[in-house]
Amino acid sequence: ASCTLDECVETSPACTSCARGTCADVGQTCREDDKDADSLRDWYCVCPYPSVGPATRAGVASCTLDECEETDCNSCSKGTCVDWGQECDDPNTNYASLKDWECLCAAPSVGVARRFGKASCTLDECVETSPACTSCARGTCADAGQECYEVDKDANSLSDWWCLCPPFSDNTGMRAGVASCTLDECEETDCNSCSKGTCVDWGQECDDPNTDAASLSDWTCVCPVPSVGEARIGAVASCTLDECVETSPACTSCARGTCGCADVGQTCDDANTNYDSRRDWKCLCPVPSVGVARIGGVASCTLDECVETSSDCTSCARRTCADAGQTCDDANTNYDSLSDWTCTCAAPSVGVATRAGVASCTLDECVETSPACTSCARGTCVDVGQTCDDANTNYNSLGDWTCLCPAPSVGPATRAGVASCTIDECVETSANCTSCAKGACAAANQTCDDPDTS
Repeated sequence: ASCTLDECVETSPACTSCARGTCADVGQTCREDDKDADSLRDWYCVCPYPSVGPATRAGVASCTLDECEETDCNSCSKGTCVDWGQECDDPNTNYASLKDWECLCAAPSVGVARRFGKASCTLDECVETSPACTSCARGTCADAGQECYEVDKDANSLSDWWCLCPPFSDNTGMRAGVASCTLDECEETDCNSCSKGTCVDWGQECDDPNTDAASLSDWTCVCPVPSVGEARIGAVASCTLDECVETSPACTSCARGTCGCADVGQTCDDANTNYDSRRDWKCLCPVPSVGVARIGGVASCTLDECVETSSDCTSCARRTCADAGQTCDDANTNYDSLSDWTCTCAAPSVGVATRAGVASCTLDECVETSPACTSCARGTCVDVGQTCDDANTNYNSLGDWTCLCPAPSVGPATRAGVASCTIDECVETSANCTSCAKGACAAANQTCDDPDTS
């Protein structure tokens, strides 16, 4: 007889190969190309318009709908973001996920993306340094020693930043340009670089040859009679004086033990005891710390306990981290901050850094995707529908991950490779196996055979 079977239409339980609403349940259309009774499982699910995707034989199609790209759907953006000068992004292009597109701020502006609408974007022209922002300050104010202030940070409000004069100087500021600021360091007494009566205190005259606000510490004192000598910028003129030794209150520039050298374990040194050589004493770093001596104050001394190997440093790491294959880091290299170095896990392993000791590092070769991990699975198991398992996540235990067969298939796990999984559709009765016979042959007094158990 000439028999036909439309597997899209037939709903009888006797037809184990039929669609039975598989396509309709997900909003797709079922298509049967060959309705011959012997042609089974040749039906397809087809994506609904305007979504797109390849039809799947005997299964649901993978359909996508990018609401940013598509213009014919009711929920699509239809150029809304572009019209506002913003970028459109559809994070979920599943055809059933609608109205989830969002507008993103276009560089160099920033802001929070808004779902199904316009984003609120801002642009701080004082902070932004991207070449894309042609109206931004990009260090114009800072290079002149001035402060940059942005009046309106709306992304469409451009060239409204100001350069403001530093404290104590005259004038206020300039829009989108450097301000003209002046500062007489002999007259002004509240600024850090000002003379503050230094010359007068020593019976000398103060002169500021350049009152530009960016020209600081350039005032000079002229030596009083009977002393002689050339004027010195930013200090009193010549008069022999060891500022490390002198303790007289009349010497306002002297260390007098309060400079912090002795108090913080440093040594005071006045290399030039000429009377007009003022505030040139300096603090020297104690061994084993190192640093640049600072004129007129405490030196900035550092001690990197990861680098220093001297026997004088009893708190230093000395290869503790390196011997464990880890990186040593001393977050605080202040010379009096000791035993605060940490060992850090080497990439791609991760772990909590340990203070003054070796870190506990782990590496899950199933999870890690960094190119630095040459032994990692990186999707090997997932790509074939298997599960990846790393039984030992110690960072030194490499290449020991395995692929596990997905239920209801079975098979031995394979170390650092894909498992060999099988499923006998005549034997398997699990609900997870929708293609299995599950007694269909036996019910008809027939024998079931699965020639391909892959």
